[in-house]
Amino acid sequence: TDNSAWTDLSETLRPTDGSWTVRTIDISAIADGDASIWIRWRSDSDGSVAYGGWNIDDVTISGDAPASEGFNFTNLTVDNSGGNIILNDEISVDNTLTFISGDIDASSNNLILTSNANFSGASNNSHVIGTIERTLVNSSEADFPLGEGTELRQADVTPPDSKPRVWTVSYTNSSYGDLTFIGDLTSVSETYYWDISPSSSAENSIIVLNWKSNPGIQDVDLTSIKLSHYNGSDWEEISTTTSGFPSEGSVSGSVSSFGPFTIGTTGVNPLPIKLVTFYGEKGNQNNTLHWTTASEKNNDYFTIEKTIDGTTYESIGTIQGEGNSIYHNSYSLIDNNVEPIINYYRLTQVDFDGDKTFSNLISIDNRSLNKKKYIVNKTNLLGQKINDNFTGIIIILYSDGSVERIYRNLNL
Repeated sequence: TDNSAWTDLSETLRPTDGSWTVRTIDISAIADGDASIWIRWRSDSDGSVAYGGWNIDDVTISGDAPASEGFNFTNLTVDNSGGNIILNDEISVDNTLTFISGDIDASSNNLILTSNANFSGASNNSHVIGTIERTLVNSSEADFPLGEGTELRQADVTPPDSKPRVWTVSYTNSSYGDLTFIGDLTSVSETYYWDISPSSSAENSIIVLNWKSNPGIQDVDLTSIKLSHYNGSDWEEISTTTSGFPSEGSVSGSVSSFGPFTIGTTGVNPLPIKLVTFYGEKGNQNNTLHWTTASEKNNDYFTIEKTIDGTTYESIGTIQGEGNSIYHNSYSLIDNNVEPIINYYRLTQVDFDGDKTFSNLISIDNRSLNKKKYIVNKTNLLGQKINDNFTGIIIILYSDGSVERIYRNLNL
């Protein structure tokens, strides 16, 4: 762990001529708790067999890394179908950030992308929750793959010149505190906003706000949908270019002042319901879900959905909405089929034309319903289910939410 004193792992590998041999070695006893490790291979021969050479390829190191002092990554791949990667400190990526499954939760500590960084694969199922700091050194469009956990709400920034600046961009899936507006605006979103700020003046920058699923827009004609900016006292309309459809589209405009941005309208084009609260209560053998809206527009009904893995959802019930309302409305629904695990719920709102919006996930811990612990799932390090003949590192998930990691070698 210090690149001076070396420890022999006593893992002897005898290669087979003309073929590849795969080995898995557990180094946790040596590497746990260290921020950096060095690994080398040594070739020995007793002279009885002569080989023309040997190669080592496809070396994969996996495990839990300490995050108390921050990390710098050249490349980073997010592939965690079991949940979010929560940052306990700021981390930076210098080259490629690849999204496959699961989110990076940067709500408490920012994700930093250097001037060389790029990303691929961002989707509703995999993006960044919270704040991204990204250094831009040219006038090319740069993406910020933000969202709220179930929907990608990416922001794009095109700087006016090549002056180096750090752009700090966040997405918040709740109402901005002040919803007063001026000019031709008739309303602004009461459910989300972006906050975009450069480290120095950047007049005439292009800002794009994107959606991959309907943010609550009902009219196919997007001409009344506007990029809106909060000027410190009121929301104001930005000269806007719209693209796409209510199901997938964007608004963009040239701006010289920064801060909060959201989607507004100059017409009767309704925006989503305003969800004030969504929470759950644990009962003796059931859970009760509660939610309150401050206003509703074109709202047909609500559905409560439950998941245990963040991927597969089941409906536990439907409640009729109020259609159009400017008053507070309270709702509740009981889940009588509760497993003795941590249960996760989301609220789905469906408009009269079938468009849907989703709340954030909430959790209710029902593990106390069953004191006995049992195995829920067994996977390899990639999150793939395994059978009893699997050899290597096994991740075991128990019914009480605890996790155990073991190594199995059937050849012993």
